[in-house]
Amino acid sequence: MRKSLLHQISRGRQWSVCALRYGSSTTKVELDESVRDLIESTELNPKRHPGAMRNVNNPLPEDLQVAMIKTLGDVSKKILVDQARELCKYLHSRKPPMEEDEEHALVSRIREEVTEELNVKLEDLNDSMREHYKKVIASKVEQIAKQRKYNWQQIDFTRHKGLQYMVARSAREYAINYQVLKELKTRFQYTPKTFFDFGSGVGSVLWAAESLWGTSLKEVFAVDASSHMNDIAREMLTHADRKHLKNVLFQRQFLPMSNSPKYDVVVSSFSLLELPSVGARLETVLNLWNKTGDFLVLIEFGTMAGFKVITEARDFLLWGMRKKSAQSCMKGHVVSPCPHDKKCPLQSSEESSKPCNFSATFTSFPQKPLTKKELYSYVILKKGSRPANDSHWPRIIRPVLLRHKHAICRMCTPEGKFSEVIFTPNKHGKATFRCAKQSKWGDRLPMSIQDLPNDSETNLEVHNLQDTERDVTTNTAQQVVHHVVK
Repeated sequence: MRKSLLHQISRGRQWSVCALRYGSSTTKVELDESVRDLIESTELNPKRHPGAMRNVNNPLPEDLQVAMIKTLGDVSKKILVDQARELCKYLHSRKPPMEEDEEHALVSRIREEVTEELNVKLEDLNDSMREHYKKVIASKVEQIAKQRKYNWQQIDFTRHKGLQYMVARSAREYAINYQVLKELKTRFQYTPKTFFDFGSGVGSVLWAAESLWGTSLKEVFAVDASSHMNDIAREMLTHADRKHLKNVLFQRQFLPMSNSPKYDVVVSSFSLLELPSVGARLETVLNLWNKTGDFLVLIEFGTMAGFKVITEARDFLLWGMRKKSAQSCMKGHVVSPCPHDKKCPLQSSEESSKPCNFSATFTSFPQKPLTKKELYSYVILKKGSRPANDSHWPRIIRPVLLRHKHAICRMCTPEGKFSEVIFTPNKHGKATFRCAKQSKWGDRLPMSIQDLPNDSETNLEVHNLQDTERDVTTNTAQQVVHHVVK
């Protein structure tokens, strides 16, 4: 990658060097030459540079708003809105269920705490007292463990619960799904013909897909374990009079195990956290990847739990792709939001306590129409090797901080690092500064960003690669992928 970047530097280009806020390393910054020329000639407004995502409010279409009211029928809107609010809070606080080894580690920590608090040495006690204190410790450990252990439960989506979900999440998820899928259309000029939606719920992914690609969609396959959710999704399409989508839609309750046929785009939106174990999540992700013709899109809540699940799936698939014995069906690369296939830098940087997430704007409905923001985490993977002419532009993964005569951009770079660059017109030139200043959270900066090499960074890069192998090659992952990449 470093060689390809250097190869793109033409005679006469100049590098800007600036200091990072974190650490003592420096970074090289070069604005894309064609973008610089367009900005300097005033042919291009910096806020509309080719890496800008232009994320605006994506309200629920009017026909779907009408359809939602009809689908709710005679159900009390006030009661349902109150229930939906509570469901929304619950979903935002949701975490993946604890694995067996995590539970054992938790119990061990609690036992050490309780034993230390009681301040007794069991080996110094006689048999009767030893048995007494063992029972006391066991009782206290069990009591504390119940308080600390996350009590994950499968949600039973009855029709009423499905209506609550529709009210709570439809507007939010439509805006997020539209924003993520729009990148496929605008950045890659991509138009799918076949589409697969896992955990389709009431249909927000399908609505966004049809809004973007319309009648170009020839086959849509939707899977949701709840028959009530499937019924609500079909009712919504009927009331919205979306005849084309209804005609090309196939609904099922269970994920087909066969790898064929393949679908141009496969999506799992807000569904992985509903699976009961890491094994179930990874097996599902692998199944979805095997069904993917071009793009696999995974979306979750912008919480630490949602980010963890997205990173887990990303690392698992990339690990499978790196296996020397991997079949061609496993080959692929990340296209968004990461500009690289390395370990996520937020897992090992000062920012590790914060998720990599982005913001979508929506208008609440059927509640009082208010413009709101919703955070989400996502990853898009594409089948095949990364093209040699890939743009290698860094992604802005935090809100841009604007200060007097400087702008602070925090980015994920093609080298797989988290970089915070302070742009000023004096150091980088007016065109580069204006481009950075006008960029937004989630944009790709049309620049080459490279840290100056030093021994510590080289060692860190090797260490990160080794960490990635250790992180994702768990026994569970190996068991799930064994039959594919053996």
